[in-house]
Amino acid sequence: FFFKQKTAYEIYQCDWSSDVCSSDLEASAKGATFRTPTNQFIHLRPMDDPSLPKSPEAGPTNRETVWGVDSKASLDALAADLAKDREVKQTADGVLHTRDESGFAIGFAVAHATPATVPAKGYNWYQTADRLNRRAPRHEAVRPIRIGHIVFLIRNDANKDKARAFYQQRLGFKSTDHSARVGDFMRVGGDGVDHHSFLLMWVRQQPVKFDHVAFEVAGFDDVLAAGPFMEQRGWKGTWGPGRQSLGSHLFWHFDNPCGGEVEFFTDMDRFDDSWQSQFWPDQTPGADWLLGDPPAYGPPDRSEEHTSELQSH
Repeated sequence: FFFKQKTAYEIYQCDWSSDVCSSDLEASAKGATFRTPTNQFIHLRPMDDPSLPKSPEAGPTNRETVWGVDSKASLDALAADLAKDREVKQTADGVLHTRDESGFAIGFAVAHATPATVPAKGYNWYQTADRLNRRAPRHEAVRPIRIGHIVFLIRNDANKDKARAFYQQRLGFKSTDHSARVGDFMRVGGDGVDHHSFLLMWVRQQPVKFDHVAFEVAGFDDVLAAGPFMEQRGWKGTWGPGRQSLGSHLFWHFDNPCGGEVEFFTDMDRFDDSWQSQFWPDQTPGADWLLGDPPAYGPPDRSEEHTSELQSH
């Protein structure tokens, strides 16, 4: 899984170098570029930068999401297919640019992922002593490992089925959970992949917009340590900490001055291609546990689980 994001922002000081990503590769009056340990990139650019594609929403926001593919042959095949019904442009850096059914600028490039070095976590409980003769590590900063998923908000209208079909039937995303009320939780194909790499959500009943980007951290303590660390630097917590039901991940959300929200998460459910998508016709489970109040749109109460296979390719 590979991700690259272009973001437009109003103010330069966004605290992303020390608070969100592991290394600051480029910084100047024209913006900044950050890289995660797995070789994903976040590009921050001024809102009036002419290189940025237009967005469905005004103000600071994500302007383009670039997904990774496994080979140049796959990229070429994707370009040929998408060119059948939409404008496709390939730039000198090899990135394929187009738009999805909701108007979001998206791109594709051959992925060059790198493995991240993550220190082993040791937890002691009952007769298990994973951390013997050593103290629990202290967490002085937030150090994400990778970008795990992104969420787009779309309108709850007839176009949502077309938007969902584009990602599943044209781009090959797999449906993990489909909620008639909330949206489509989709993952990339393969074994042992996250519950969702992408969420197409319509629960908020708002205009088309970028909702949030989620960064995986190494464990429970890292999520909890993120809260005070971010809030001390002016980032306002919006939801969490808690544990989701769909995905089961520990999470904490924060307002992002560059648009939308930033989420830190860990311990998400993982699946392979044998999983049959579950369909939630009305309500979906809310957070398994949550400190503080949920957002105004509110995760609904738990309901009986319903299962249905959704078509995916």
